[in-house]
Amino acid sequence: MANAVIHGTPVASNTLEYLIQSNDRNLATFIASDLLQRAPFLRAAYAQNASNGTQHKFEVETDEPGVAFRNVNEGRENAAGKSKIVTVDLKIVDASFERDQAVADGYVEGAVMYMEREGVKALRAAFALANRQLVRGTGEVATGFYGLADYIDQFAQDMQILKTTAAGSSVYMGRFGEDAVSVISRESGLISDGVIFPTVINTTAGKQLSTYSFPLISWLGLQVAGHYNLARLANVPQTGEGTLTDEMLMDLLGLFPSDYRPDFILMSRADVVNLAKSRTATTPTGATAPVPTTWDNAGYPMQIIVDDSVVNQAATTTTGE
Repeated sequence: MANAVIHGTPVASNTLEYLIQSNDRNLATFIASDLLQRAPFLRAAYAQNASNGTQHKFEVETDEPGVAFRNVNEGRENAAGKSKIVTVDLKIVDASFERDQAVADGYVEGAVMYMEREGVKALRAAFALANRQLVRGTGEVATGFYGLADYIDQFAQDMQILKTTAAGSSVYMGRFGEDAVSVISRESGLISDGVIFPTVINTTAGKQLSTYSFPLISWLGLQVAGHYNLARLANVPQTGEGTLTDEMLMDLLGLFPSDYRPDFILMSRADVVNLAKSRTATTPTGATAPVPTTWDNAGYPMQIIVDDSVVNQAATTTTGE
């Protein structure tokens, strides 16, 4: 895995943090990790550029090619494997803004620095919005890109377990990778930004205001390639009987074939707290169990991503296993 040194810290090139910093323009006042502090899933996810501008295509194998044992001088079926091409249309995340020219000009470090500092705030909010979309999908913004929930609902209902018939949270287990779960960004750079320029806008009161404008545009989407790269526990209660336990995560792991190795679990803060509480009674000393950051019961560690974008009381899921 290639790495780049960003602000003295090695950063993998398949992360969004690297794509931000390797963009054409580096905002003078930010460190990329700061922009993603409100976007835990986005920060942890594998990231890659779109295959064609603002559109990304990937192949999903649906049937393996014909392979069989045979006797001498006997033929076999020569069935070709089957696959399908999935196209993801990236969606615009627009963080562009205007600020009062008088305020910017009066800033002690100059107007450009003022606008760049404001740009950090705008991008942080934009990535937080994109993070919610990646998890909740069209249930968050109907005109946005598909998220994890959409891929399960539309293409892999057999890769989920319904814990109750009432509203609750979702817990996702999956695999990051170029051919698995991946955040997709525009190939020519994550952030498309123009020159900060003066302009005049009309206020809501119908009056003219001299401002500086800063265009900040991102193109983002989500790839979930392959049927066995994502699974979900749905309708998980937050209180009472049936809250999250290790046994429930084992059931979720059981949905994956042995040659698919998930490497992340995404859950809400309430769910990770409930997971810790379920372990307290079994700790050797009876002490309170710590809130886990990894799940080791698969025979190898899987990172736990705690993200408030996971809705604790989502609409009841009624399809699937």
